[in-house]
Amino acid sequence: MYQDLDNIGSPKSNTEEENDGKKQRKKRKRKIKYPRYYKTSFTDLIVGMTFRDKKQLKNAIENYRIMGGYHLKMKKSDKCGIQMCCLGEGCKWRLWASRMSNEAPWQIRTMDAPHKCIPFSF
Repeated sequence: MYQDLDNIGSPKSNTEEENDGKKQRKKRKRKIKYPRYYKTSFTDLIVGMTFRDKKQLKNAIENYRIMGGYHLKMKKSDKCGIQMCCLGEGCKWRLWASRMSNEAPWQIRTMDAPHKCIPFSF
């Protein structure tokens, strides 16, 4: 705290007294905003992307597969999560998505290495 040097005998302001009285506000924890999937435009899948439900997640993966020309296979799909892999030669791409701690939204948790395979085209 500082006091006015021109008037050394001046009292501290109200704001200074409040700070001295240990009256501090609690810091609010910021809610992390993850990117959402929008059906209207093709978007790449990225780690942290959230989906309304499992059906929307599967549709997004299917659109990604078709638009990118990738040969993807679902290795696991249950109420807890979805695991995908690429069947392209030499490609080690993997995706794991699951529910966000018993909440309704689903989220892409991990996605390994970019595709190294040659996409097929139509």
